[in-house]
Amino acid sequence: MDLRKRDDSWIEDAPEKCSATRMVAASPDAIWAVVADHESWPEWFDAVQKVTVTDGAEGVGAERIVRLPGLVIDEEIVAWDVGERFAYRATGFSRGAFESLNGRVTIEDLGDGRSRVTYNQGFAPVWWFRLPFKLARGKLEKNLRGTLDGSGRQSRVVPGPLASTRA
Repeated sequence: MDLRKRDDSWIEDAPEKCSATRMVAASPDAIWAVVADHESWPEWFDAVQKVTVTDGAEGVGAERIVRLPGLVIDEEIVAWDVGERFAYRATGFSRGAFESLNGRVTIEDLGDGRSRVTYNQGFAPVWWFRLPFKLARGKLEKNLRGTLDGSGRQSRVVPGPLASTRA
């Protein structure tokens, strides 16, 4: 199913949102190296099984396919500010559950090799998926927090996936 294409500022106005923020004991460059490495997402995001780049690897306009359990999402990169902001929007979805889906990772340099990482997602579920999504949103937010605090899969980022102290 084709989705409505929106830029990452839509996340603030999305009907459904998920967010996690953590302080991370790593520089923005170290974090960016992981965030911008599409194929490594399964290493630090439990729900992601595989990411395949289909057009370009870097920058706005790059495209990728993200495989989750039972789902395939086609995505386009809509923001690529090295060391600061990475954002994507879904352009296709294997199940017609969403009208729109966007995500954004922002990285703030706190100095002394520390950063604040925020992962925001915005969703517009189609009418029949609104209630199931509301019921599942808590698990999705827990997964986002786990990804950023290191309780998810281990990764090559120091220490833990995007390990942190809570923000």
